[in-house]
Amino acid sequence: MLSVVEGIFLSVAIIESILGVLGNGFIALVYCIDCVRNKLTILGFILTGLAISRICLIGMIIIQGLMHILSPDIYYSINHFEYSSYMWLIINQSSVCFASSLSIFYFLKIANFPHYIFLWLKMRIGRILLLLMGFLLILLLIILPQVMKYFNDNKMKSRNTTWLFNMHKNELFIQNLWLNVGVIFFFTLSLIPCFLLIISLWRHNRKMQLNSTGFRD
Repeated sequence: MLSVVEGIFLSVAIIESILGVLGNGFIALVYCIDCVRNKLTILGFILTGLAISRICLIGMIIIQGLMHILSPDIYYSINHFEYSSYMWLIINQSSVCFASSLSIFYFLKIANFPHYIFLWLKMRIGRILLLLMGFLLILLLIILPQVMKYFNDNKMKSRNTTWLFNMHKNELFIQNLWLNVGVIFFFTLSLIPCFLLIISLWRHNRKMQLNSTGFRD
């Protein structure tokens, strides 16, 4: 039986998840219709992939939360923990990859730097986004075998059907590091264009203030 506090938090989480699914679903539907009518653009591909990955991520979080409350035996089983880790690894890192691609896309479209490297990247924005998708695939091909090896080693150590919580801190740290190494990479990559975009907008604002004469908007 759920307590009052748990029921309130569960209700709020479900409402926020429904709103998130509806919002991302609307974005995905709009760009899918636009893709059918017209040619798929780079921005449409990024937003569609981001919306679908976030819908899957929200759905997975809802299912995990309900299983944790309604069926804790299945939730704490090693098989469930293993398969959910694989799904979380693929969906979460795909979502962060699309978010980083969106950040880089807007940076190359909005920012203005006279440096030749920036101009070279601006002319090849499509290739850069394809390169990020390739990085995502390479990271998954590297990380998934390591995570599978980790779970197989733990299965060899214990034949029980439930997950053992007496892992050492260094083992838990290594496991979480492997599960989130792609997230760390893409998150760090997205911070760089955000920082450069702020610098570009600050320089543009300063230039406009210096060049303005009289009262202007």
